[in-house]
Amino acid sequence: MNAKYYSQYLLRALDGEDLRLDEELKGLVELGDRIRRIAPADRALGEDVRRRIWEGAVSRGRENVAPLRRESHMPRLAWAGAAVLAAALIAVLVIVLVNLGGPATPQHGEMAMLYLDRGEVTIRDVRGEERAAGADEAIADGDVITASAGARGIVEFESGCILRLQGEAEIVFSDAGGALVAEVVAGRSYHRVMEGADYVTRSGGVTLTARGTAFTLDVEGNSGRVIAVQSSLDVVREGPAAHASRLQQGDVFIWGEGDEARVTAATREDLDDEWLRWNRSRDEALGLPTGMFALLDEEAAEGEAAAPEEPEVPAAEEPEQPAPAPQPAPAPQPAPVPPASRSVSLSASARQGAVDFSWTVSGYADYQGFKLCRSETDPNPSYPGDWWLYIDGAAARSATDGSVEAGRTYYYRLAVYSGGAAIGYSNAVQVTVPGTPPQELSVSLGAAVEGGAVKLSWSVSGDGTYSGFKVCRSETDPNPSYPGEALTLVDAGARYYADASIASGHVYYYRVGIYKDGDILVYSNSVKVVVP
Repeated sequence: MNAKYYSQYLLRALDGEDLRLDEELKGLVELGDRIRRIAPADRALGEDVRRRIWEGAVSRGRENVAPLRRESHMPRLAWAGAAVLAAALIAVLVIVLVNLGGPATPQHGEMAMLYLDRGEVTIRDVRGEERAAGADEAIADGDVITASAGARGIVEFESGCILRLQGEAEIVFSDAGGALVAEVVAGRSYHRVMEGADYVTRSGGVTLTARGTAFTLDVEGNSGRVIAVQSSLDVVREGPAAHASRLQQGDVFIWGEGDEARVTAATREDLDDEWLRWNRSRDEALGLPTGMFALLDEEAAEGEAAAPEEPEVPAAEEPEQPAPAPQPAPAPQPAPVPPASRSVSLSASARQGAVDFSWTVSGYADYQGFKLCRSETDPNPSYPGDWWLYIDGAAARSATDGSVEAGRTYYYRLAVYSGGAAIGYSNAVQVTVPGTPPQELSVSLGAAVEGGAVKLSWSVSGDGTYSGFKVCRSETDPNPSYPGEALTLVDAGARYYADASIASGHVYYYRVGIYKDGDILVYSNSVKVVVP
């Protein structure tokens, strides 16, 4: 093979083309791959650069080698060594030409944009290099944001999720296999998570997992507080004071160093500060549901003291006046025009896997959109207590609910939505979705003592998806439950577990729970086992 085609074959092989190569070329390709892994290039080479490298290195290198081979009859092994040296020279030239500004560094993908609202924010990348954030800055995997006192910023992700931070805050961003992870080290933050997005927030030993929700997170030292502003989220605390629960809208989760975590109900005072009111105004401007911020519209509980009545002062007697002259009767006035009545008329039709809606509106003005409310038990569902679907825009007159199940009956009402609250409702409609309803999941458990272990086996029936089973055990509670009495988690395909951590003469109670997304969907029957 002459030098021209030899170099072309090598270059095509280094580009990843599947070619039949001789042993020399295979060795050079392997060397090129090793060098590429050691010093990856920031950007691809242009055709002109590639041509100059080959003309300046390969062609001349092989011209210098060829005469030596003819004069001394260089053996094939020595020729291969010379070719390897030539390839090494090429690799060095590639690295120098591609990375003229310094050593090559891996590029971390951008994952969000930071918009600076006020104050000063510093961004530190994975190499430890810091820069002051401008009006808008790209955030990459591994970046650390540190806000000064009084600073305020907005981080927007490609998924539509939003994180707002208040100084003094420190947050580390990372991409864990496609899931967005925000590690809040300190400060105040507000998180708006879009439905379907994988979004995890961590602080110390506390992990928050949310989809289609909004929550606040305040961190100071080893203590913190979470308020579920809209919808729900899962919270897990690791360590000696472990805790796991699902926070519903309006719940407040509080933890401190070494203290047991607790969940309380949010009050108007919890939400009534300038930072949270600013977040509410931002959500309203975007047409997003505001959840618990509706508490801010309520009047303060303390009633103002009624003003004391003025004592009656007897009127001074006035001298008798002559009777006034009769006045002409006033001209009749037109009757006042009653305000326009406000109404919403809702109609629905069910089909396989969906319910379609249309409506008419009259008498309402200056509203943001609608909330389609649904319930399986309440004939008059309402917002925010029941399931709801936000329909953005006052001009909307139709919608579809595609989250229904075959064979089920649902009640619907349409709420006119404005300022974080429902200001009026439509008539209620009842629909039954065509089809056969899915069979509810159930699990049946049995147990036996064999070979020094309690052998548990179970069967599952019904329809539904789940991620595994929680095996629960107690020596005192006939109905052990997760998370306090969970023994282990087994895969969704498992139907058997052997518990060897038992003691002779003890009595144990067992249950198996079908597990999904941090919750138990349904428990099995309880079984009692006496170990002889």
